[in-house]
Amino acid sequence: IDRCVMNRKEPHILLRRAKMGKVWQDCCCKAGWYSQQIGFLNITGNSYSTLCEHDQALEWKNKQVALCKQFLSEGKLDDENRLATAYINRGVTYQTIGKYDEALRDYRECIRIMEDLQAKGRLYAPNDLAKAYQNRGNALLSTGKYDEALRDYGEGIRIMEELQAKGRLYNPNDLAGAYMNRGVTYSSTGKYDDALRDYGEGIRIREDLQAKGRLYDPNDLAKAYMNRGGTYWSTGNYDDALRDYGEGIRIMEDLQAKGRLYDPNDLASAYMNRGVTYNDIGNYDDALRDYGECIRIREDLQAKGGLYDWQYDLGSAWFNKGILLATGLNDTDGALEIINHAIRVLEAEGKLSYNANDTLEKLREVRNILTGK
Repeated sequence: IDRCVMNRKEPHILLRRAKMGKVWQDCCCKAGWYSQQIGFLNITGNSYSTLCEHDQALEWKNKQVALCKQFLSEGKLDDENRLATAYINRGVTYQTIGKYDEALRDYRECIRIMEDLQAKGRLYAPNDLAKAYQNRGNALLSTGKYDEALRDYGEGIRIMEELQAKGRLYNPNDLAGAYMNRGVTYSSTGKYDDALRDYGEGIRIREDLQAKGRLYDPNDLAKAYMNRGGTYWSTGNYDDALRDYGEGIRIMEDLQAKGRLYDPNDLASAYMNRGVTYNDIGNYDDALRDYGECIRIREDLQAKGGLYDWQYDLGSAWFNKGILLATGLNDTDGALEIINHAIRVLEAEGKLSYNANDTLEKLREVRNILTGK
């Protein structure tokens, strides 16, 4: 039997295969292969998620949860492992579309079932329990519940380190990701020393995986450097921030040359962050160069329709460059040129996002100051 396997490059093909799998599901039903029927629903839901058709994905994942419950009530499943997995899968979809209360409810139910199974020695995949804690931590972080998020990240890390000690950790990059997520939470609450420690551990794990050829996505390592660089900047450690931003940029440019850079706007943001740091220490020429590179990348992305919130992303880049020209390099004419350009482009759009509209107001204020109005 040909099995549908997720491949992000070919989601439409996968979805057609999943639909054709209805025949396979009917065969499973007649043969009494109940787990395979549940797997079919999960594959189809994930295919819709890959296509960002989240309502359809949710419909299929609701079917997955309902079928698990039905089979359990009919005695066709030995335990609730499949139901726990169905809850975490649906929770991810809820979280993706911003329904955090529903996501938290599903994660909570998943964790309850898995911990009960673990107590009975019947939990098939302890890695999934760690994943459930991490996912719930992410949802809690998104809703500003930092203390609860820290507890969940900590529990996920504890489980994964215990599995690692036993040689049963499925993917060490998941542990690195947990450290990075907890680091973000610590940084959000001003606990910068704790954040730097966790970022350092996440980077250590990912560099070790890379050295062994086991780091699936080097974009993760670049992101880790950018996160730690941001925390160094927040604490005034500008030299350390510049080193980390530089390493993140180096990795992303290498990935871009190989056609493996996930999001070029991440590279643009890295140039922007390093430019801000150069500006803070008075290296205005270096700051101007980095702002210019950020603008170049974002203008290219915008022209190709590949910049999600281009109004804000480009508006803020133009704003930073204008301020630098006016205050750092005493180039009032140059500052007015780019600021007026930014204002014209944003005003021509009419309807702006909240952040872009705020940026437009700031641009107008700067123009008034520079022109003496």
